Amino acid sequence: MKRLLILLSVLAGMAVLWRIGAVTPTSGPETSATDAPTMPPTSQPPRVIPSPHSPHPLAFAFGSDATPPAREPAVLLELFQAYRRASGTFPTAEDNPALMHQLTRPDARGRQLFPATHPRLNPEGALVDAWGTPFFFHHLSSMDLEIRSAGPDREFYTEDDLVASSQ
Repeated sequence: MKRLLILLSVLAGMAVLWRIGAVTPTSGPETSATDAPTMPPTSQPPRVIPSPHSPHPLAFAFGSDATPPAREPAVLLELFQAYRRASGTFPTAEDNPALMHQLTRPDARGRQLFPATHPRLNPEGALVDAWGTPFFFHHLSSMDLEIRSAGPDREFYTEDDLVASSQ
């Protein structure tokens, strides 16, 4: 007898849930798709929400006219910190091209941090600064990273180097 009551209760609950899902409130007579109200025109374009599979928005700011070369290492550091927040550590590799390979390929969830077709990736896959020199990524520890541009003289560890550090 108890089993029958439980079964009937479950079936009644399912019927109620099914019925709730099937009922859609209406505020008047039936409307068709052609009768649907249209949005008034606005002076601003609609806001586009990026796909979770598209590269990080900062990847598009990097190397653009809106980002001066002096700010590029800091923008890159922000990208690497986004990677660290998602994965727990900074990406590690032996050199710039191998590191960029990690950022340009989709992860297990299909997310890609940096576009593989970015104009600042040279033919070897290294990310280069505004003067065409590959960035130097120095892992100070598993949680600290330094990003260095050689600057206009294209030589590392001189006065014009541009540096961003997570420390």
